[in-house]
Amino acid sequence: MDIEFLDTAEYVKWMRGLGAAEQSKVASQLELLAARGEELRLPHVRWLGRGLFELRVVIGQQPRLYFHRVGGDLVVMLTFGRKDTQQRDIARARRRMP
Repeated sequence: MDIEFLDTAEYVKWMRGLGAAEQSKVASQLELLAARGEELRLPHVRWLGRGLFELRVVIGQQPRLYFHRVGGDLVVMLTFGRKDTQQRDIARARRRMP
């Protein structure tokens, strides 16, 4: 499965704000998503309804990445955040969905 970012600069800035361990864990979760796709469920991926999913990272500030599927083999990352900004981040992700 291919993964694209709606705003690569936003992703890079967000990643730089994380600690080294969090960055590593986010990268491994993205690799897992690319490898397993639809099979991936909780505790890694949570379905939020209406085509929106949350990729969960259980470390530190509990980073979250919000995405939707486009076609069969493409995931588009819409926005990023933390557990404590979850509701605001979900609303932003929904606004960015096509």
